[in-house]
Amino acid sequence: MSPQPVRLTPAREQGQYLNSPAPAGPIAVRDTKSISTGVALIQCKVIFAGLIKRVAGTSEMTIALPAGATLGDLLRDLTARFGQEFEDKILLNGDLANHAVVMIDGEYAREMGGMQARLDRETPAKVEIVLLGPPLLGG
Repeated sequence: MSPQPVRLTPAREQGQYLNSPAPAGPIAVRDTKSISTGVALIQCKVIFAGLIKRVAGTSEMTIALPAGATLGDLLRDLTARFGQEFEDKILLNGDLANHAVVMIDGEYAREMGGMQARLDRETPAKVEIVLLGPPLLGG
């Protein structure tokens, strides 16, 4: 089965390119090259669960990122797509919020370097983002 082409649209910031939500089917192969930029891309499957699924408006999508991308790059891409509400719920002072659980290929992102965790692997990375909910206040 041949890989599906990556559909790119210009991002709002920093001249990056973002692909539209992934069609159903297999993830494209690693190191697909963007026709418009010639930059090597990696495919990252993102799964949204818990409260963050409402903010994203979808349960999963596939995103093309430049080779060498980190979790921080992915979260900046997602913030550009979903807005400030996404960032407010996932990040705290530029790092992962305590109530946000992010896993990369089944491993906790915090144990892999947090925001600096690399997403380029032997196979396309699968990132699971679960928002358990902000801490409750009061008593």
